[in-house]
Amino acid sequence: MKTTVRILSLVLAALMLVTAFAACGKTPADDDQSEPEVSNPVPEDNGEEQGEPEVVYDYEKDKAEYEAMTAEQLVEKYVADPANITIPEYANLLATYAFVPVEDGSFNYNNTTADAIALIKDAGATLPKFSDPELAKEMVAKPYDYSRAYYYCTLSDFFVPADTEGYAMLKEQYKKETDPFVISCVIRGLSDTFATDEEFCQYAISFADSDNAEAKLRLAIKLSTLEGVDKETLVQTALTLLADEEGNIAYYMAEECGYICDERFIEPIKALLANMDKFSAHNMALKGLIRMWYNGNTSEAAYQATMEYFKAESTDPKYPAWDTLTTFTSPRTSKYEEWRAAATYFDEREFVAVMTGLVADAEAQKLIKTSAVKVIGAFGTADDLTALKPLVESSPDKDAILAEIDKELEKK
Repeated sequence: MKTTVRILSLVLAALMLVTAFAACGKTPADDDQSEPEVSNPVPEDNGEEQGEPEVVYDYEKDKAEYEAMTAEQLVEKYVADPANITIPEYANLLATYAFVPVEDGSFNYNNTTADAIALIKDAGATLPKFSDPELAKEMVAKPYDYSRAYYYCTLSDFFVPADTEGYAMLKEQYKKETDPFVISCVIRGLSDTFATDEEFCQYAISFADSDNAEAKLRLAIKLSTLEGVDKETLVQTALTLLADEEGNIAYYMAEECGYICDERFIEPIKALLANMDKFSAHNMALKGLIRMWYNGNTSEAAYQATMEYFKAESTDPKYPAWDTLTTFTSPRTSKYEEWRAAATYFDEREFVAVMTGLVADAEAQKLIKTSAVKVIGAFGTADDLTALKPLVESSPDKDAILAEIDKELEKK
C-alpha cells in the first residue's frame, strides 16, 4: 500500500512539472539546447530602411597585406580585366598609395602600386584621366588620408571641371583635412583647379604663418597662381615667405616673385644673392629677379640689381649661377621688340660688356664662360664674339670656349 502511494505521488509530481514547463512555452528537453550567440544580429525588418552596415577599416592590417603583395597580385585583387580597367577599380588601386612611404615631402614613386599601374598600361588599358569628375568623386571618398593626399598631388597638372560632383566633393573635403602632409598636397594639387576660388585662396594663404613647413613650401611654389586674392595680399604673403628661414621656402618664393612682380621683392632677393652660404638658391633668386625686367616686365630696379650680381667679383668658380644665363639666349620672341621699346633702361652694349667680363674672368668655370658666349651671340655682333678669343688663350678650357665662339659666329 505504501509502495502504491509513493508511485502515484511520483507520477503526479512529474505531471505537474510538465504542465509548468508547458505554461512557459518549453519542455524539459529545451533546457539541454542553448540559443546560438549572434555577434551582429540582423535588425528586424519593420518596414523602415536600415542603411548600409558601417565598414571598419584597419590601417595596419591593410598596410601589412599591401607590403606582402607583388604588383601582379595587386592587379589581380583590384582589377577584373586589366585591359579594360574601370574608374572604381582604378580608384581602388590608386588608393593603395596610402601605404607608400613619403620621403622629403613626396611619395616614393618606386613602389608596388606604380608597378601595378605599369602592368595595366602594358595590357593595353586606357587609364582614366585624373581630372575625370568620377575619379575625383571616388578618390575624395577614400578613408585613408594618404590615399586622398596622393590624388590631390596628381591634380597639380590637371583641372577638375567646375559644376561637377567631383569638383563639389573636392571643395568640401579639402577643408576637413588635418594631416600636415595632406594639407601640403591640397595646396600643391588644387591651387590650379581652385585658382579663382576666393575661399580656397584664403585657405592656402593662411598657412604662410603656420608651422607646416611643407605647406609653406608648396604655397611658395603656387602663390602666383592664386587669382582669387588681390595683388597686395599676394605681395605681403610673398614677403612673409621670403623671410622664412626654414628649408628651401625662401628660395622657391624668390623664383616665383618674378610672376607676381613687385619691386618690394628686390631687396630681399638681393640679400639672398649676396649670401654665398646660400649659393644653391642663387639660380632661383636670380630667375625671379630677371622675370621682373626681361621679356615682358619692365622693372629698371630689378635690371640694375641683376647687373650688380653679374658684375660682382668673386673667387668662387661657381659664381655667378651659370644656368640663369641661358634665360637670355633666345631673345627674339614675337613680343621681344615690343618689350625692348618699353624697356628704355636696357642697353645691349652694357649687357654684352658684362658678359664679356664673365668670359674673361680667370676664376669662372667653363659653364659660366660658354653660357656667357651664347648670350653675347644673342645680343652682340660678330666682332664682339671674335674679340673674345684672345681673352681665353690662357684658360684651361680654351678649346671648349673657342668651339662655342665659332658655333655662335656661324649664326651671324
